[in-house]
Formats: sequence, structure tokens, C-alpha cells
Amino acid sequence: MSRLWPGDVPPWERDAALASEPAHRPLPFLALVFVFATALAAWFPYADTAYWKSDDFLAVAYASDPARAATDLYGNQYGLDGLVWFYRPLITLSFALDYAIGGIDPFVSHLSNALAHALSSVFVLLLASRFVGGATAILVTLVWSLAPANAGSILWAVGRVDSHTSVWILASTLAVVRAIEGRPGARFWAFLACVLALLSKEHAIVVPGIAAILGLALGAGGSRLRTAWRVTWPLGLTLGVYLAWRFALFGRLGGYGADATPGIGALVGGFGVATMRWLNPLEYSGSAVLELPEHVWLIGFAPIALAILIGLAKLRFGAIVTLFAVYVVACVPLFQLLPHTGNLVNLRYLYLPGVALAGLLAIGGWLPALLALGVWALPFLELREDWATASRDVAARHARILDVAKSIPDDPLLVADLAPHNAKGTVLELHVGVDRLARPPFARAADARTI
Repeated sequence: MSRLWPGDVPPWERDAALASEPAHRPLPFLALVFVFATALAAWFPYADTAYWKSDDFLAVAYASDPARAATDLYGNQYGLDGLVWFYRPLITLSFALDYAIGGIDPFVSHLSNALAHALSSVFVLLLASRFVGGATAILVTLVWSLAPANAGSILWAVGRVDSHTSVWILASTLAVVRAIEGRPGARFWAFLACVLALLSKEHAIVVPGIAAILGLALGAGGSRLRTAWRVTWPLGLTLGVYLAWRFALFGRLGGYGADATPGIGALVGGFGVATMRWLNPLEYSGSAVLELPEHVWLIGFAPIALAILIGLAKLRFGAIVTLFAVYVVACVPLFQLLPHTGNLVNLRYLYLPGVALAGLLAIGGWLPALLALGVWALPFLELREDWATASRDVAARHARILDVAKSIPDDPLLVADLAPHNAKGTVLELHVGVDRLARPPFARAADARTI
């Protein structure tokens, strides 16, 4: 029986007052449909607000040739040797599929991200429902699904490196939990999903670590170490093969440059800022929808504070430690990026780690999760509008660039002074790959799409 709490009494029996139904009962199919539909509707790419940003242009131009896209299976992503060392062939192939379906229409790529996010939300619900009651599991899943910090991973086409990869990481994690429960064949599915995650983004290296933590937390009595080893070693071996293959391709393991190690102060500071901003989006967003009094943003910390207090009062130390450990492990690949989370657009890095942060709310039952949804509402609406406004702005500038480019020879067009993000700093705009703006496939009149 899966447990995050120590002792002989499982959480759904010890805390029946906070669970509307026993957590070990299968969820109704309608609950899965509800979460999937809610997540998809919340992030659905409306036709007049979906547009390419940042290095979307590079990704789509590169993937428009299927044969070229396939070379990422044995080379650097987008052929960017010397600039970055990324092995993400499934991401490139997903853009090739998008192009085959809809050409350069950004709606298709944005819809792909929203669908991936909705599927991940279902996996989060299936995981949460194993430890808390169905009502609490649904609320906590919605907290993660609607987290404003997730915007960049869903509304930015290239942000799928997080939203697509997390589908496989969460699927592998769910299979690990099922293996711990004794479900036959679950370890194979955990292995397969792990492979697909590693083919999507290097941050999937966290899967064996998460499996080890869950094995130790959920294993029965004296067999915890044996359980952890049983579910972890196949994933660890898979990771070893992946790292060897990656080193053979690039002659290094790093992405942006593994030698750029931040100082401990910058790392801890970035970790703290990113965590607080994920938990409390009122700190940086929400006031444009409704003008808020000064310092009212501090209320945003109330849900997590309440959850921790309830958890401590109910002696749920094992749950708190386990979830925080999962969160830290999920953040390990971000060690070079966390010092830069003061830049709001970089909060998307916590897309996967945010699952564990949302899980901490479940320790306090349904009430902290419900309060968190209330805190999320205004920032969510504001960030969606920020991204819609930025998309319209980028589309208008792209149209002007295409117009000017008509008088320029067919050479790469370098465009100066394009803002990397909007004035508020919440949305990526243009800063990488802008030489593709006026070149195929974007320059073809039959395919070009402006709004």
C-alpha cells in the first residue's frame, strides 16, 4: 500500500475529514476528463493570440524539412554546434509533425503544448489521488495546472521542451509508483517513458532520483532500500547509457556549458526567489486586472503557510520531507539557470518541480488548495493577457519586417533592437534566430500568417 506518511494507519483513514473519498479507490473516469478539459480550456490557443516568438522561428524553419529534423537523432539540436549542446530529437520531430499538419500556422504548435499540458495534468491527478482523497487531489492538480509560472512552458511554442518532456517524466513517475504497488509490467513502462523523456530534454536525468526517493518513502517497513533499488536501477542504467551516448556525440555532458558553475550564494538565492514566486504569483502579477492595495501580495503566501502548519500539526513530517526532496531533485538540472529566475520569463523552469510544490498543499487537505486557486486567479488572467498582447505585437513587427525585406537580397536578415521580452518582463518576444524572420518558410506569401 503506497504511503508518504509513517505509521500503520494510511493517510486516507487517519484524515477522513479532509478527504471526500478514500484515496486508494480508483478515480472516476469523469474526474480525469474534467481535469484534462479544464487544463486544455485554460491554456487553449485562441486564433488571434497564437504567434511565434524568440527562437520559435529557428525551430520551425529547421523542422520544416523532415529529413533535416531527423538528423537531430544523432546530432546537436537544430545543428547548432558550438552554440549549445542540446540533445532533444523528439522536440525537433514534434515541430516537424506540427509543420506537416499546419505549415507555419502557430496555432498547431500552441495546441500541441496545451494538449501535452492537459495530459500531464491527468498524470498529476493519478499520482495525487494515491495519497489524498479525490476532491483534494483534483484541487491540487488544478493548482499546478493553472499555475501562472507555467505560462512560458505552454504559450511559448519552444517552451514545449518543458511541457512535452514532463509528460514522459510524469508517466515514468506514475509507472514507478505502480511498480512499488506491485503492478506487473510497470517497471517496463517506467523505463520506456524515461527513454522518451531523455530524448526530449536533458532535464529528464531527474527520473532515477525521483524513483529512488519514492521507493524509500513508499516501500513497506524494512524493505524500503530493496524497493528503492528495484525501481531505480533500470532507470539509472538507462541514464548511464544516455550520458555515454551524449558524450560520444558532443564530447561533453553540458548544455549551455557545464563549466559555468554559479556561486553558492547565487544558487541559493535564485532557488529561494524562484520558489517564492511560483508559490505566490501575486508578487509579480495580478494588479493589472484589479488594482490591489500595497503589500496585499503577501496574502499569496497564506495557502502554503496554512498547508505546512496543518501538516506539522498532523505530524505529516514524512510527506513534507519527501515532497521537498522530490522538489530539490527536480531542480538539480537547473543549477545554472536558477540564479537567473529574477527574470520573470524564466519561472517556466519550475514547470516540473512545481508539481512537488503543489503537492505540499495537499498535506493540508482541500482548504489550502482551494485558497491557492483563489490566489492564482488574477495573476493567471493577467499573464494570459500579457502573452496575447505580446503575440499581437510580435506578429505586427514580423509583418513590417517581411514588408521591408522585399527590397533586400535573399540573404540572412539581421534585425537590430528587437526586445527580448515585453516591458513588464513576463513574456518572451524576440531575441534568438531573428535572421529566419524574412526567410522560408516564413517569407512565403501562401504560408505566412499574420494577425
